[in-house]
Amino acid sequence: MTETAWFWWAAAAVGLAIAEIFTGTFFVICFAAGAMGAAVASLLGAGLPVQLVVFMLVSLASVYGVWRWQKAGAPDKSGATTGPDTLLGRKALVIERLDPVSETGVVRIAGTDWRGVLKGSAEAIGPGAHVRVVGMDGNRLLVEPLEP
Repeated sequence: MTETAWFWWAAAAVGLAIAEIFTGTFFVICFAAGAMGAAVASLLGAGLPVQLVVFMLVSLASVYGVWRWQKAGAPDKSGATTGPDTLLGRKALVIERLDPVSETGVVRIAGTDWRGVLKGSAEAIGPGAHVRVVGMDGNRLLVEPLEP
């Protein structure tokens, strides 16, 4: 068994790496790395207790590394990083007259034209003015006039 321990550790590493393909969590791959570390320890002549310690240490280090990597890529606590919610609070340019009564008009934000609905104002706003996005209603941006 001790002469072939490296083979079983390597087989476990390959099996865990294949399992990771089906989970997509980057969690199982950490144990595959641990098994590869144990396989290397076995090839270097380490006994089973040392192989197990290497497996645990490499696995834990990998889990910590993946956790740090995923934490660094996580969105900040200020809100969304993708989708329409990223438009909230941003300034938009009026392209077509915004009429609060008929709820018609078009605004441009980030190079994209949106139907705009004017909120918080009884007067229409003409093209060229700037407004702030305060919400969404379906595919329409709810906007309010910017203070001069």
